[in-house]
Amino acid sequence: MINVKQNFLFKKEIFNLIKDYKGYHIDCTYGKGGISKIINKKLSKVGQLFAYEIREDLISLGEKGINLFNACFTNIKRLKLNKKVSTIIIDIGVTENELLNQYNKNALFSFNKNKSISESMNFSSKKVLDKVISSFVNKFKKKKFIKEAILSRKRGLINHLNNFSSFLEKKRFLTKAITKISRYEEIKKISEVFPYLIDISKKGAYIIVICFSSDEVKLVKKLYKLNKSSFYHYVKFTKVKVKKTLSEMIILKRNGNSRI
Repeated sequence: MINVKQNFLFKKEIFNLIKDYKGYHIDCTYGKGGISKIINKKLSKVGQLFAYEIREDLISLGEKGINLFNACFTNIKRLKLNKKVSTIIIDIGVTENELLNQYNKNALFSFNKNKSISESMNFSSKKVLDKVISSFVNKFKKKKFIKEAILSRKRGLINHLNNFSSFLEKKRFLTKAITKISRYEEIKKISEVFPYLIDISKKGAYIIVICFSSDEVKLVKKLYKLNKSSFYHYVKFTKVKVKKTLSEMIILKRNGNSRI
């Protein structure tokens, strides 16, 4: 899900990788459809593109010829495929990217129930919140945030930033905390589904991951090392875009070997 201000990020690189016009392709994070539309233009009548997007307000942006599902990409295991996939794309960093670009913060809570940020905020235990937040904030702010979240949940489900005090808003702490929680959830989901993505991809297929933080890059490196026998190579492209947001696209090319 690339920010609307960064629709052309890695466009040329991705366009050049789509060579199997008759094959199956998957965009795990549709967003505003920038990547999917690039792929869709290159497919023949028998080629198919499957895309996943959990935000209901973005589903209406779907384009003819794209099999767009209003679900988290973890639901890909339910997709019945007649042949192996040629391209799989995951854009991990939507939340951090949108926050850095001062995109609509309230959009963060427009997700549905499939392991979204809203679900994390509403149902994560104190222990999980403490673990996720501890790496970037002092103890006072962390305790303040967790206390605020727990109290807010008792009043009702958290579905808007206004549930929190002005103290957290002014310190820009809330946005940082939500970014961290979102990344934690996204990384967990990708780790769970990655082995399956390898299984459904054909020889020569590309698994492309777009990252916006060092945590995300480390995750992809780790997944690559754990499954190194399944890939020919690991290639990384780096770009700096709006407000010096660092973005990296990692390309993994599938070989014919089975995972160990």
